[in-house]
Amino acid sequence: MAIPSLTSGEKNIFETIYNSISDGIIILDSLGKIIQINDTMVKILQSSKEKLLNISYENLNLNTINEDNQKISLDEHPGILGIKNPHQHFCKVLGIVREKHDVAWFESSIKEVFNQDEISYFIVTFKDISEIKRMAVIQQHNEEYLYDILNSSRSIIILSDGKEIRHTNNTLFEYFIDVRNTQEFKEKYGCVCNTFINVHRKNYITEDDVENDSWIEKITESNDYKVAVELSEFIFYFSISASKVHQENKELYVITLTDITDLETYKNTLENRIKNELEKRMDQEKLMIQQSKMAAMGEMIGAIAHQWKQPLNAISLQAQTLQFAYEDGELDETYINRYEGKIEEKIRFMTDTINDFKNFFSPNKIKTTFGIRNSIEKVLEILKPQLVKKRIHVEVSGDDISIVKNENEFKQVLINIINNAKDAIVSLMEDDPSYKGFININVAEHFDRISIVIKDNGEGIKSQKVLDNIFKPHFTTKEEGTGIGLYISKLIIEESIGGKLSCKNHQDGLEFNIEVYKETRKIEKAILVVDDDVSITDNLHRIFRHQFQTCYKAYSANEAKLLLEDIDFDVVVTDLIMPDIDGFELISYAKKVAKTPTLFIAVSSYGDDLEVREKLELINIKCFDKPIDPSKIIEYIKVQENITKQ
Repeated sequence: MAIPSLTSGEKNIFETIYNSISDGIIILDSLGKIIQINDTMVKILQSSKEKLLNISYENLNLNTINEDNQKISLDEHPGILGIKNPHQHFCKVLGIVREKHDVAWFESSIKEVFNQDEISYFIVTFKDISEIKRMAVIQQHNEEYLYDILNSSRSIIILSDGKEIRHTNNTLFEYFIDVRNTQEFKEKYGCVCNTFINVHRKNYITEDDVENDSWIEKITESNDYKVAVELSEFIFYFSISASKVHQENKELYVITLTDITDLETYKNTLENRIKNELEKRMDQEKLMIQQSKMAAMGEMIGAIAHQWKQPLNAISLQAQTLQFAYEDGELDETYINRYEGKIEEKIRFMTDTINDFKNFFSPNKIKTTFGIRNSIEKVLEILKPQLVKKRIHVEVSGDDISIVKNENEFKQVLINIINNAKDAIVSLMEDDPSYKGFININVAEHFDRISIVIKDNGEGIKSQKVLDNIFKPHFTTKEEGTGIGLYISKLIIEESIGGKLSCKNHQDGLEFNIEVYKETRKIEKAILVVDDDVSITDNLHRIFRHQFQTCYKAYSANEAKLLLEDIDFDVVVTDLIMPDIDGFELISYAKKVAKTPTLFIAVSSYGDDLEVREKLELINIKCFDKPIDPSKIIEYIKVQENITKQ
């Protein structure tokens, strides 16, 4: 490059531009002496033009360092290297150390040029990159800070393209102890997805998802997925999620795996505990049913003894009559045939009685078709001697409606209730021997159920507390009572037969109402009942499990959340007021994890609270007030099902 000669005016323009440039510029002659320097360079060197002009570059008093903060001599400067090696271009980053160890960073370069006389000059530039350097240091610190944050996380955080790992935090190596760094992980596993195993659970990424590359899409769209990884013969469970980022024009994923092994283990333990508790409860209920039968057996043996007394006495008298007839010479074939028929009739009656007794205590659980009135008559036939002896009149009304249930269990309930009525009436007769007792039994058919109402005039139960506890196990007001008869009766009706057993006072005594649900096609829906009131939850569960294909119950919102994670429910019936998590929060969570449309129904004690009503209407939730009528909830679900089908 040749430097042309300049006119006086051009020289002034050149000087103005030259001194206004932001880069520092030094012009050296071929020997390295400074023949020109701009104002910016004077400021960089913190000197004056008078002191700097005409001195050699190598005599500049500069304290410089390289990018590694190591001190360097002027011989390593581009200004000196260029003079010693003409025709070559040199460029280097160096720092000039100021007072108080302040450093200004520059990118210095040198270039050889020629004037019109082919005389060489050297132009040395100093471009200030202090701000760039400062930002680079900040970025480095930020990156180090970010890595510190990432490494302090107990979750595994991975940067991946969906097929191969790019970067990860150190938490990964706490689990994969067979590798020490990202490169070793890439060489051994390639992608973290290659470590996933099938555990055949809901919302878990499978090996098929990895094979068809759908796993990354799934975890990007939803935070509900989980993975299982087997390491050193131990299975770890993680929740997994991902978000997209762009780096160097490439689409990458930040994948987060959070260890939920303890939670999954707890869930499995809880499920086993629930299963064991249910089995234990069923065993206890079977034992109590057997105890109830044994108690009823004692009652019935007494009834049979009463029933057999009369025919046994009759047979004994007829045997004596035969003896007298023989002695009097009246015994002939006609006489014997007549008495044989009478004896056979008595024996047949006794045989039927013992057969009824035997059938009642048969352990079979087979459902048969039987008439309700006919079954009532059979029970009354067994209990008749005791009832007649105590002057208790029994009246049965209504049609003989047929049902398909376990008749023996139904008879056991009738015996328990009728015996309770008999005992209540007898206790009144002790104070008033002329008191006339009655038991009225009415059978009626309704749209979806059959009711058997048993009324007595045994004065009833005056204490509301006693009435509220009458169906609880081991609760009794009798001196020698076991407290299991009515509990078992309720259990049989509501758990086995499918219905409802309730009790209330009426004008003259006590009224038991047995409701038996008709056999109908179950609604093909899965329903979850949630309430911290155990009695409400159990009652709804007993009724709904006879109406719906699948029915679960939970006594808290946290227990319900575990079920919602594993099962797709069509209907969720939840209380609104519960400890820890209320019904609104549970509904919000259920909507989040639901894979299929779910019908939500609230039950509450809010009554006419308009604010609550409006809040429920906004989220399209139907609410039923307590005390709950299960039939209304069932009817509402059926209506919604028909609307959906249309």
